[in-house]
Amino acid sequence: GGVPNSYTAPVKDALIFISSTKLDRKRLDAFDGLTKEQYDALEGKAEKDEDKSLRPVAFVTVPAFGDSTFPIRRFAFGRFVMVKFLRPHQDNNIDIGHCLFYGIPIPTKMEIVGAPNMGDIKSILSVVKASKTEHDLKSVEKVHKSLEDLLLIDEKSGGWTEFKTRSGIKSGHVARIRRIINKVRAYQIEKRVTSMDSKKVVELLKENPEWIGVLDVSRMNRTKVMRLWKMLQV
Repeated sequence: GGVPNSYTAPVKDALIFISSTKLDRKRLDAFDGLTKEQYDALEGKAEKDEDKSLRPVAFVTVPAFGDSTFPIRRFAFGRFVMVKFLRPHQDNNIDIGHCLFYGIPIPTKMEIVGAPNMGDIKSILSVVKASKTEHDLKSVEKVHKSLEDLLLIDEKSGGWTEFKTRSGIKSGHVARIRRIINKVRAYQIEKRVTSMDSKKVVELLKENPEWIGVLDVSRMNRTKVMRLWKMLQV
C-alpha cells in the first residue's frame, strides 16, 4: 500500500507467505499469475506438499492508491514473511509504496501457574483418604474405577452422574472426588508442560492462540482443564 497518485502501475494482487525458514524465491515461480479463483481452489484441496511454507496464507487485492490493512484469517507462525506481487492495476511493471506486518510473539516455553502442589501422583490416594472418603474408595473399587479411570471421566457427557449411580456414593462425596480429580489433572498439566520441548509448545499454541502467555489453570473451569489435559496425553 501507500502508493502515491503519481505512480503509474500500483500493485493490485499479491500473495503472502509465512515461514520458519528463509524461502527461495525461485520456488514461488509456480504461483506466477495466480488468480483469486485459483487461490480459493488451492485452499479447498488437501495439502500434498509437506512443506507448509509453500502454501500462501493470504491472497490480497490492494486498492490502486492509499494505505490498506488486510488481516490474515488463517493462523500462521514463522520468522520470515515474503510477499509475491502478482499483477498491477495497469501497465506492465508493479509499483509499491511500503508493506508493514504485525503479529503476536509466540514464546518457546509455555508457563503454567495455579496448579496444586500435590507431589508424587501415587500419593493422591492418600489425599482422597485424608478427605474422609475411604469408604467411597471401596465403592469406587466395586465399579472397577482406578485413579486413571476417574481421570478419564468426561466433564460434559454425564460421566459423573453415571459414576454416582453405579457406585452408590453420595452426591457430596462424588463432588469431593470430582474436585480432587480436577486437581490431579491440573497437577499433571503443569508436569507435562514443564517437560515439553519448544517445538511441541509452539504447535500447541498454534492450535490454541488463546493460551499464549501465562496460563493460570486455577482460573479454568473443569471442562477446559480436562480439554487441555487430554491434549497433553499425546
